[in-house]
Amino acid sequence: MSTSPLALSYEPEELTDSPIELAVVQVQYPTIMSIPTNEALLAAFQERVRDLYPFLSVGQQGIFTVSSQNVEQQPTTRVFRFMDINQRWTVTLSADSIALETRNYTTFSEFSNRLLKILAAANEVYSLRDKQRLGLRYINEIRHKDTEATEASSALWNTTIRPEVLGILSTEVGDSVDQSVQELSLTIRNGKLIMRHGAFPQGTSVAPLPNQSVLDGPFYLLDFDAFDDRASNLDVRSLSETLRDYNRSIFSLFRWSLQDEYYQELKGHG
Repeated sequence: MSTSPLALSYEPEELTDSPIELAVVQVQYPTIMSIPTNEALLAAFQERVRDLYPFLSVGQQGIFTVSSQNVEQQPTTRVFRFMDINQRWTVTLSADSIALETRNYTTFSEFSNRLLKILAAANEVYSLRDKQRLGLRYINEIRHKDTEATEASSALWNTTIRPEVLGILSTEVGDSVDQSVQELSLTIRNGKLIMRHGAFPQGTSVAPLPNQSVLDGPFYLLDFDAFDDRASNLDVRSLSETLRDYNRSIFSLFRWSLQDEYYQELKGHG
């Protein structure tokens, strides 16, 4: 079993044409039942975030309890989603977690700053003290510049993804592969990094918005999920530093996975 941290180090850079379809950061904490049950506290939290996320929707989720004998599902509890006017940013608040996701990722600085503001609001209202899990996830979909390409092929992916990542897809057998998916688990500083990657014939791995059409054509998935599931005190400064480490590790693996020429296209010139 590997115990060495990821031996890649690229400093994150802003990309003119980022392939990130969805970015998510989530903090899980011990269950706080006042979140789904106390309307006054919910209203107080809403007031603190409503300038950026004015739309509120209420959903349901099941709660599972695990014992040495079995897993039991408890009655559902409410989940609150606060969205911006374009539905590109969403804050999800539940009894045991708070998350921020975006379909309009620009920079890590903006992403992390938005999260810290949300955590500050949640801490003021609900007195968050402990965390059980911290996770940062980026779902990238690599689509070839040749928008008329309707079928995946080894030639298509060899110009974008490095052969060590493609594996058999980079060989003459690749043209016969309809779909390919692989999952890797890596050790990184302060946690683990799951990399899911592979070629898909069409569509998208991210559910489209209600009025959004599904993309056509083949794409290569680079899905990175960095996390720490060790319980600890919820210290915002430490959390911010850990997220920065996660972002660097994810970017390093992302950058390493791409062909240099294609990466320069994403980065842009000037």
